[in-house]
Amino acid sequence: MPASPPPPELTITGRQARRFLLSHHRLLPRRSLRGKQGALDYVRHVNCIQHDPINVVGQNPHLVLQSRVRGYKPAMLDALLYEERKLLDGFDKQMSIYPVEDWPDFAIYREDMGDNYARYESTVKAAKLMEWVKKEIETRGPLSSLDLDEETRVEWWLSGNTRAVRIALDTLFMSGDIVVHHRIGARRYFELSQRVLPRKLYKVRNPMAQPSLRRWIT
Repeated sequence: MPASPPPPELTITGRQARRFLLSHHRLLPRRSLRGKQGALDYVRHVNCIQHDPINVVGQNPHLVLQSRVRGYKPAMLDALLYEERKLLDGFDKQMSIYPVEDWPDFAIYREDMGDNYARYESTVKAAKLMEWVKKEIETRGPLSSLDLDEETRVEWWLSGNTRAVRIALDTLFMSGDIVVHHRIGARRYFELSQRVLPRKLYKVRNPMAQPSLRRWIT
């Protein structure tokens, strides 16, 4: 059987490439998305946007959305994240915002992150506090590190001399036991994942094999 001929080469101009990229990133036509639904549609379209707390002229997610969504207000994103729970304040290579329905797809990634954190000596020392931290959150509701009255400090690879409860929270967050419930400014308040996520998502196992997952994430 003769081999199939190769597909024809696609040739585009620089102008066509630029217009395609602008359209794909919803910058052309200008601010064609509108309101809160437009913000949600954009995040679902690009899968995630970086959640950087640094604020010089505005935080990254708000700058991204206001440049694309007509009538955008920061309260719209807060509502999608912390009231309606249609978006998740989570981790995708760095702190990001992504559609909550993608939670199951990160399951293996969370397991890997938990295992990686567990290799550090500082995490091993902080691990003694993890069950206590989870119990405090279970009993008291969403908490930040400042709400946990435990002052043990250890040397941590990320930030030097650090409160062990902060490391415990970060490790529980990376492994998926807790999620960001809300923020006050840049400060994160954590809640048990099972009390925030829809049950149908919380219990679902990632359907992708690990090689496919890594390609999807990158």
